[in-house]
Amino acid sequence: MSISQVLVILLRRGWIVVLALLTTMIVAGSVLLFVPGRYDAVATASIDPGNVDPISETPGAAPIMLMQGNIMQLVTSQRVAVDVVKRLNLTANPQVQQSFRNSGSFGRESIDEWMASPW
Repeated sequence: MSISQVLVILLRRGWIVVLALLTTMIVAGSVLLFVPGRYDAVATASIDPGNVDPISETPGAAPIMLMQGNIMQLVTSQRVAVDVVKRLNLTANPQVQQSFRNSGSFGRESIDEWMASPW
């Protein structure tokens, strides 16, 4: 079998390659249209107590207090608490669900919000 014969066979079977390419494109397009996008953001908060102010070369107490205040606001945030409850699946416990049904919040807010609310 010569190279020219192989090329002729491949050209005659070219419709298979084109059909496979079109099918792949149609499936990929369908997936992009019907599957919603998911976007995750990750942030890390840290405090460096050994931080030195680069201008006065003294330990920077004020910026650390500011960062601690921001982190405390972040930790006590209702949005963060609801996210923690959902990620840890804290409401899957039947006793927690029963306590929610017996509370005054039943029917007014979701069980995740109830679980995340401060006592």
